[in-house]
Amino acid sequence: MECPDEALVLIGCSDSKLDTPAPARDLYTGALFCASVRWAESWHFDWAVLSALHGFVEKDEVLEPYNATLTGKDWERHRLANMTWPRLHHRGLPSTLIVLAGAEYVAAIMHPSYESARRGLHIWTPLQELPKRGLGYYRSWLTRNTNTTVVT
Repeated sequence: MECPDEALVLIGCSDSKLDTPAPARDLYTGALFCASVRWAESWHFDWAVLSALHGFVEKDEVLEPYNATLTGKDWERHRLANMTWPRLHHRGLPSTLIVLAGAEYVAAIMHPSYESARRGLHIWTPLQELPKRGLGYYRSWLTRNTNTTVVT
């Protein structure tokens, strides 16, 4: 697998969370989330979270546990895009944005109202390119494509 030199990975949040406030990196405990973090870190990519409630969240940002999900409504995708793109631009855009998240989160990132925000940015959505076989299949892909090269 060939990965870009500079990228930011956006990882979809998970239903499974700790019961107490924690940094985003620790709050989400779902198997797909954890596999996505391992994949991103194995390639030495910086990463952040796409939260159904908060939008773009830095991995060290402390969050309260919550219960929210995207249900396929356009207003939800627009709200998520609105909470994500301004923070991404403020942070500084990399040359490539890799989105490891479900279809609703990808639809939010690709929302038509933010087309100009994406101009010149390469967006890769590897999980969306895979057959729709479920979370276990996606976890397996991430595990198989985790970089196991040891740099000395």
